Amino acid sequence: MKKVVAGAAFIVMIMLAGCAQPPLKDIADAKAALESAKIAGAQTYAPQEYSSAKGYIGKAESYVGTRQYKEAKVDALTGKQLADTARQIALGRNTGSAGTGSAVGGESPSSSVGAVGIQESSIVGKGSLGQGILIKQLKMIHFDFDDYALSNEAQQILMENAQWLTANPAVDIQIEGHCDERGSEEYNLALGEKRAIAARDYLLQLGVKKERMSVISYGKERPLNPAHNEQAWAENRRDEFVVITR
Repeated sequence: MKKVVAGAAFIVMIMLAGCAQPPLKDIADAKAALESAKIAGAQTYAPQEYSSAKGYIGKAESYVGTRQYKEAKVDALTGKQLADTARQIALGRNTGSAGTGSAVGGESPSSSVGAVGIQESSIVGKGSLGQGILIKQLKMIHFDFDDYALSNEAQQILMENAQWLTANPAVDIQIEGHCDERGSEEYNLALGEKRAIAARDYLLQLGVKKERMSVISYGKERPLNPAHNEQAWAENRRDEFVVITR
């Protein structure tokens, strides 16, 4: 019997070992991106983004040392995204294209709304009270029930949002926190605010300046989906990012 138990334990250990591998390639890719950013002059032209990227990569390596591979992967991916953003900023400054108001994807001031380089075709709606605009480049994020923690998917979306915001420094945003219909109005207003703050703080870590971001909570008052079921509730637990032009 003891031999059977020992054998089973050994098999479980092998399975666990196979499921949890250190993200060495992700870390190597992040380091390569950081080196490319350095060559492009990111230490001079994008020091905050470069420093943050270097910090995340260092944290990823530390997590590998303690076998926290999931956390290591998230930080490695964040570090690479920041390094790519730093390189993009540096290349833009080096070629004299910074400050033109143009956006990622070839959007130009000639086709802009206001002076922030946003094409009209990229606008998908307005903020919950009709203020500001929603655009395709700034995707919303979603949350689990009664929670304001950022999932891995939400973090990845915020990385992409941060990259766009970094490339468009004339844009300010308002982060709207929303909840599903369950719970009291007061509770959901507080929860929505926590969700908006969680997104703001993560964008802050990614190099977006705090003065460019404001937060507001609508609680359960502005649902995307008015149905009363799990699918609707999942859609309504969200943050939206509304562009406010200066």
